[in-house]
Amino acid sequence: MQRVFEMMLDALVSTWEAAAPWLTQLAREVPSWAWASLATLLALWIALRLLRPTKVANGAAPEVLLTRAELESVGSSGNGFAFELVAAFSNLHHEPVQLLRIAAAGGDRRAVVVDAPVIVAPRRAVEIEAELAIGGGGNGRLDLYLYVPASPSRAWRLRAPLSWDAFQHRFVAELLDQRVRPVRRLPALPAPPPPTQTRSSDAAAGSSDLGTNAAASGASDGESPVAAADGRRSRIRFPDRF
Repeated sequence: MQRVFEMMLDALVSTWEAAAPWLTQLAREVPSWAWASLATLLALWIALRLLRPTKVANGAAPEVLLTRAELESVGSSGNGFAFELVAAFSNLHHEPVQLLRIAAAGGDRRAVVVDAPVIVAPRRAVEIEAELAIGGGGNGRLDLYLYVPASPSRAWRLRAPLSWDAFQHRFVAELLDQRVRPVRRLPALPAPPPPTQTRSSDAAAGSSDLGTNAAASGASDGESPVAAADGRRSRIRFPDRF
């Protein structure tokens, strides 16, 4: 082994002795401003490499979480109990995260899916409000489906289990048990309502001045209304930037 190291050292010395005259001549012929430019470009490239965030490694989940999530009972509907989701979503990741869909299920395990396309900037949070018709009682789950540009996975699912509060008739998310997992497919949205039902609901909405004023005030407050699959509307609010 020692003989091998000696041979490697001799090869390095021979290479340097052969290249030293050529390098010396090259240094004399190239002007100083060219070397300065080359050093500047090299320093700039190193700085960009250090400042640019690295991609999400395989199996590494993006840093996103729910800081609050509750589903308050607001009545009943044809498909089950009507709950109003009030949640706060934080993006602690180094790049924007695209929120795609929201899914929830109650004690009957029947999932309800709504569309909520919104981009959450890095180190920012949004407030989510939506009406979901799910079964009350028992334990449920709340899923947020996300897209992360630098991730090798097609999509991510942020899941938080829901526990039923029988006294206040609401679901509360278990925030310490939320998990982020890669997924290959998004949950399918339910079929849209028939055209007749859509026209009647549009006519009712158009005849209501109160609903028009409320929608206008919501848009002026920085809310992003998103049409839900069941004809309701979910809202994404951007709190004060921090």
